[in-house]
This record gives sequence, C-alpha cells and structure tokens, in this order.
Amino acid sequence: MNINQEQQQQFFHEIYGSTNYFLKNLSSSSSSLNSSVNSSANSSVNSSFINNYSFFKTFSSFGSSSSFLLTFKNTTTFQQENLNVDEFKNLNVQEFKNCKNLQNLQKLNNFKILKNVQNSLQNGLQNGLQLFSNFILNHLKLKHFFIIQAEEPTTLEPNLEPTLQNKNSENLPKKVKVIILGGGSAGINIYSQLLQQSKFLYKKTNNNLLNLDPSDILIIEPNNFHFYQPLFTLIGGGIKSLQESKREISKILPKNSKIVKDECVKIDPLQNLIFTKNGNTLQYDYLIIVTGMKIYFNEIKNLFENLKDFNSNVVTNYSEEFVSDTFVKLKRQVEFIKKEMSQQNVDNTSHNLSHFKKFNFLFTMPPTKIKCGGAPLKIQFLIDDYLRKEGVRDFINLEYITAGSTIFGNEYYAKILENIRKEKEINVIYNFALTEIDGDKAIFRNCKVDKDDCKADNLLVKKFDFIHVTPHLYGQEFLKNNYKENNLCDEEGFVKVDKYTLQHVNYKNIFSCGDASNLPTSKTVAAITRQTPVLIDNLLHTIIGKELHAKYDGYTSCPITTDYSKLLLAEFKYDGQLARTFHFPPFFNQDVPHRLFFVMKERIFPMSYWNLFLTGRWYGPSTLFRPNHAIIVK
Repeated sequence: MNINQEQQQQFFHEIYGSTNYFLKNLSSSSSSLNSSVNSSANSSVNSSFINNYSFFKTFSSFGSSSSFLLTFKNTTTFQQENLNVDEFKNLNVQEFKNCKNLQNLQKLNNFKILKNVQNSLQNGLQNGLQLFSNFILNHLKLKHFFIIQAEEPTTLEPNLEPTLQNKNSENLPKKVKVIILGGGSAGINIYSQLLQQSKFLYKKTNNNLLNLDPSDILIIEPNNFHFYQPLFTLIGGGIKSLQESKREISKILPKNSKIVKDECVKIDPLQNLIFTKNGNTLQYDYLIIVTGMKIYFNEIKNLFENLKDFNSNVVTNYSEEFVSDTFVKLKRQVEFIKKEMSQQNVDNTSHNLSHFKKFNFLFTMPPTKIKCGGAPLKIQFLIDDYLRKEGVRDFINLEYITAGSTIFGNEYYAKILENIRKEKEINVIYNFALTEIDGDKAIFRNCKVDKDDCKADNLLVKKFDFIHVTPHLYGQEFLKNNYKENNLCDEEGFVKVDKYTLQHVNYKNIFSCGDASNLPTSKTVAAITRQTPVLIDNLLHTIIGKELHAKYDGYTSCPITTDYSKLLLAEFKYDGQLARTFHFPPFFNQDVPHRLFFVMKERIFPMSYWNLFLTGRWYGPSTLFRPNHAIIVK
C-alpha cells in the first residue's frame, strides 16, 4: 500500500494530536521542516522541557524518496552534536543504524520495533499510527532516534496541518444576510450568540426578521486553526505548550455552521459588497468586521530574520510561530550564564562582583496598539522570577523600554505595577521605540521627536544578551491600505465604530468589536465578553428598525502575571474607571497579586474559553448570565 500526501498529513496530525505534543515549523526552507515537540503534561517549569525539546526534520529534496526523522535528545540543535545533515539523507532503517556519532542507538535495540512501524504503515495506516504512538509514549524519556520512510516518492508540503473543511461552501450564495469577517475569538463568539439570541427574541416577539438560522450567517476565515492567545504568556514562560492553545476551527464551530476558508481583500460599503482572495464577490445585508490585528514584523528592521534564527537571542510571545522559542532560548542563555559564572568562580555568595560583567535582558513596548497592554510586563515579570529561581538574577540587568510615557495605560494600575517593578529592581526607559536589531545591539528612536529624524542624539543604542520584542500591530492590510477610500477605518486599519453601540460611525449596517475595532480600551478576550452581547443586541435592533439601547462601558481585564505563582487582575472601564470583580476589602484585596488569579488564568479561563465562550455562553464577570441590555418591542 502506497502512502499518499493526504495519508501522510493525516498520519502526522493524528500523532501529535493523540500524544499531546505539537509540531512547529521552524524553517522557511521547503526542503526541510523543523518542528519542536514538547509535552503538554508539564504544568511547571522544569528541566524535562529542554530534555524533551526535539526536532522533526524532513531530510530530502522530495526527489527519489521522503524520509522523516524524529529525534529526542538532551540538546537543542544538531550543530551542537556536530552531526552532518547530509548523513541523514535518503536513509532506511538499517542504514540509519550505522551513522557515525550515534553509537548510543545500538544500545537501545529499537530497530525491530521501527521496522514493524514501517511495515504497518504500508499495510494499514491505523496500525502504524497505534504502534508509532505507543513507541513515543513508551520511550519518550530515552535518548533515541528513529526514522520512517515512505515506500514511494511523495510530495509533502511544509505545512503539515490539516485543511479546514469549508462547510456548504460548494453552494456559496451570492448574497448573505449577515457576513462575519473573521473566525477568531470575537467571530466565533458572535456567531454562536447571534443564533441563540435571535431564536430567543423570535420566540418572544414572533418577528420573522429575527428568525435567523445558520444559512443566514456566513463566516469568512483564512486560517485552519484557532489559538487561545491569552495562553501565550504561559507558553513563553515554559508553563504551557502551544498545542494546549490550539484547536482546529472546523471542530469548534457550532453544528451546521457555514464557513468559507477565504480572505477578504476589499470592502465596498456603498454597494454592500466584499471581495475575497479566491475571487468571490459576496453581497451582505449586515457586515460584522472582526478580523483582529496583524503583526507587521517589517516595521522593525531585522526583527523577523532574528526571530527565525534559532541561534539568536531575540524572542517574542506575540506570534504562534515563535512563542515556543521564548523559553527554549531563555533556558539556553541561562545555562550559558551559569557556565560563565562557573569559569570565573562567581556565585551568589561572592562578595565582590565588580569584575563580573552583567548580562542585559531587554523588553520592549511599541508605539502602536497591541493585544493586552500588560503583555510585555507579564513575560518580563515571569522571566525575572525564573532568573531568581535559577540563581542568576544578580548577574543580569533587566530593562523595560517603552515608547509610552507610562508603564501601563490605566493610571491606577500603573502605580501598582510601578511599585512591583521597583521591588524587582527592573529599570525602565520611557518614550523610546525599537526600530532595528543590529547583531547584539538594539536601536531605539526618541518618540518625542519626528520619527524621520535619525540624528544620533535622537537614538538610543542598547547592547543585549536577550531581548523580548513586542512587534508593531495594526489592523489588517486590506483595511489599513484603503482607509482613505471608503472611510471604514482609521489610518492604522482599525474599524471606526461608536464606542458605546459598536455600530460603524458612517455605515449603519456594519458593526465591529474586539481587536479589529478602534475602541479606546485594552484589546483582550475579557473585553470581547462584554462587547459581543452589546453588538448582537444592537444588530438585532437594527435589523427590525428599532433604536439602539445596548451600550458598551469599556470594560476590559488584563491578568498580569507577576511571578510563577501570582497574578494581578486589573479590571477597568472607559476613562480609567475601576471595575474590580473580586475586590471585597478588608476580606479580599484585588489590588495585590494573588495565587487564586494565577490559577484562574492557568486553568479556569482556558476551560471557560473552549467550553463556554466559543459556544456563546460565557459573559466575563457576568459568568453564565447574559446582560439584558434592552427589550425589543414587537
């Protein structure tokens, strides 16, 4: 039985799904794939993360054969073991045993199992999957290598992820009552809530205009997978794995939902038309724009190149492509620092450290809007705690460099976070934005002067040994590049809506919320839990021609990790008004970090998100009780 491309994709998808590991593309080369593998069972930072950190690589030019090598080692790169990649090309199981520098393989006696795996794959996919899964689970803690080779030449695309199934897309209508652009947190939550609320109000009013069914609503989303992004801080801190934040979109949508795997490239709000990348032209009665934010890596020179370079010490938690590298690179750098300390005979008890050169760890905040204004502080506080646990904090300078004039957007919580920063002895520099990575130097510009003024006096150059960069984020390109054409969005690409009703300021049949909108509040999932009920109620009022009553009060929440066990839960509304859910002095003071809040972020919030929020049954601080904004009159 020959193994075709579809079977191979299914094979690798089922492996990492059934064994709770994830594969991540770490290479831009089409001839080799690097993927990191990490056990999602690890709930705390420990050495097993690095010991199990692995690489999956395709060693072939997709010519005469396709070989798949999966390694489990106590190392992070092949180069550290001085292994020649060319040795791994076009090998079968027997030849692989004789590769030099792999003598430890002969002691494991796993080749009989591997041959059985190969034969099972050729005789039946499911048998091979089961045997291979058992092999991983039984031998994960050992240092070993194994290889599987297809019987016939095949072409395997770099993306091993399964294709999103377009439900009912073969009969795509030319006109849809409600189109939702974006299948992210806001998009899926709106879809679920809109169906539920329209049915509820239809039964209550018997107004046929409110009788929406799945065929009346269409989601357009270009991606196959959905990520719970609030977990990215914990992934970067080595607490969670990327796989725990990831679901296939087609499996989290409500039954009978209509979704098209496509991407909007233009909106004509005067004609109620959208144009897609695949050449579709769709007309809508009502449009909901929830396309999120886009990372513009090229706004910072050499940033993307350094993030792709696994040997660099440049990291970011803001992309699913790179978030898993943060903790790996951090641990590698800590081990290097320990080695330097050992060579110079320095430890925490040394009285004279003046001769020891301190290392510089930098953390940046851009001049643009970002997802969760406290995220750059979260990873900095986690890393500070990690360095203390590893006994190297005294040998490292931590510095927070922000383009803003304050450490946090809300004045009340800024004072609390400023005190935490001082206690942790973290330096801060205000009003400087990162513009370039040049080797081990980070170049910043003074935000108080014109950004085109590149005089040396207006630049700040910092040498670093580790840097976490928060990249520039704006609205999607199709919005940002056409903001003057139709007045849909501002110059940064964010949809212009009334900050209370979430209805567009110019086009009354268009609504937006979440990261895609220009709402003057912190962009978080918590904010979306308060925004979507308002949007849906006002949309339904618009459909039947009634006055809009529901109003969004600007509520948002930023859960800011302060170490590996505590978290500060910052909740506020428009104009800095506090909105503390758990503040019951003197019994419970929400203005200090708590273990309870950390547990909520690590366990309760993700569970609520996957099981309740995406199904339209979670309303943030209101929990399961939907806010009753207005009553529609018959």
